[in-house]
Amino acid sequence: MRDRGRVILSRLAAVLEASDSGLSVWNSSKRLTACNGRFREFYPSIELKPGLEFEDLVRFTATRAVVLVGKRDLEDWVQDWIARFSSASCETFMTPDERYIEIRTSPTGDGETILVYTDVTQAHTVSLVETARVDRVKTQLENLELLRAAMAIGVRGVDFHQSAREMLQLVVPWSGWDAGTIYLATTGADKGLCSTGIWVSSSDAVFSGEMKAAIDACCEEPDEMLSQVLSGGVIVWIGNLTVDPRLSENRRRALGEIRSVCALPVMSAGNVMAVVELFRSDAFPHDAVREQLVCDAFGQLTHVFYRERSASEDSFLSV
Repeated sequence: MRDRGRVILSRLAAVLEASDSGLSVWNSSKRLTACNGRFREFYPSIELKPGLEFEDLVRFTATRAVVLVGKRDLEDWVQDWIARFSSASCETFMTPDERYIEIRTSPTGDGETILVYTDVTQAHTVSLVETARVDRVKTQLENLELLRAAMAIGVRGVDFHQSAREMLQLVVPWSGWDAGTIYLATTGADKGLCSTGIWVSSSDAVFSGEMKAAIDACCEEPDEMLSQVLSGGVIVWIGNLTVDPRLSENRRRALGEIRSVCALPVMSAGNVMAVVELFRSDAFPHDAVREQLVCDAFGQLTHVFYRERSASEDSFLSV
């Protein structure tokens, strides 16, 4: 029986040393019984002897920066690992030198627990690259779907106001803005803006009827921001209104707690025929790609404008 035990121990030692992973075996009393050289490499400043308590190893792991554990969460992390000593688990942690280590616990049938450390840096990096690729493809598909839906509105629309509402309902939630409205450009010597009264918002609590009416009233005397869009046909995205001087005092009062605004033109034959304005209650950093996609989407309203105007002219001529 003793010889058989030595054979089993010999085979266990051979298996431990042959593994590319760091392996250690712990008895039911949570004490170390065996580990291989690869496991010791994770603890170069500590002598791992049989009888070492599992709690001590866990604290070494956290305090000696074997893996990165936030100081504020250190004690919770230690207690969590001690509590699940005899349960199967698998987690991946980053090391100070930016490698990734998978730590796996596997209980055995006789009350022991095997602790396995595996360097998964290469696989983790490949996974991150693949995740980024999948995210890029997903984003591209979402962008294409937005433009496809916007083009459909432009193709089938015969009423500008209805199509503008549909476009706002499409773009506002997709783009991350909280609310949006659209103004029509007036003709004549003193070109200005007039409200369509069309609003789409995700929060009636923030964008109340009173706030919308106050904002609409300001468009009749465009401030520097709206004038810049109206006269230059440019897009203006202000990610933080508190530090931008282009808004008039009346507009600041009307906007209340709104912190970000984007105004963009809808062009027709080189002229601004309408201005879309989007709002958000918190700071919204500039995103050039998102800005251009939103502009391209609302640009489809040009086709509806032409179609509606042609229909009006045909109706006038037939009278």
